[in-house]
Amino acid sequence: EARLSGGLYQCANEATTLLIGSPEAIFARTNKHLAQEHEACSRMLARGLRVVAIARTSSTSNDVNHVELLGILGMQDAIRPEVSSLVEQARKAGLRVVMATGDHLETALYVGKQTGIYQEDRGDTILEGNDFKNLEKEDLNKKLLTTTVIARVTPQDKLDIIRAYHYKGVIVGMT
Repeated sequence: EARLSGGLYQCANEATTLLIGSPEAIFARTNKHLAQEHEACSRMLARGLRVVAIARTSSTSNDVNHVELLGILGMQDAIRPEVSSLVEQARKAGLRVVMATGDHLETALYVGKQTGIYQEDRGDTILEGNDFKNLEKEDLNKKLLTTTVIARVTPQDKLDIIRAYHYKGVIVGMT
């Protein structure tokens, strides 16, 4: 999956394609060394921000593999104050809480820690969408026993996650 979108715009009598997407998708399409941008992105992700990159190309073709990075933007999607206590109540009631999100791994980990969904001292683990897709059924079943955060998943991945839990006989509720 590309994890970016774009549109063709007329700017000062010149056709320009503007793109917005995940930093890794945009960075992969530039031909410059982006050490400072990678570092800035990492700092934002570590603070739990949702980060997008913005780029442009003067190409009017569908070739968006050589772009000029315009910038990166970090947005905070505030965690509602009651979430942590609700997660704890669910656990006390015997429910297991797992978060599956399209967010970057670092953002998902931050949210998981802040809400109590992910607790390293409890042996919780994290899984990325690509890793999820590449696991054999037996390995996936083992991994799902400890995984509480699944990052960079697509809507299809979420359905596959539900199916994997159903295969194990687990009742699943999703919001």
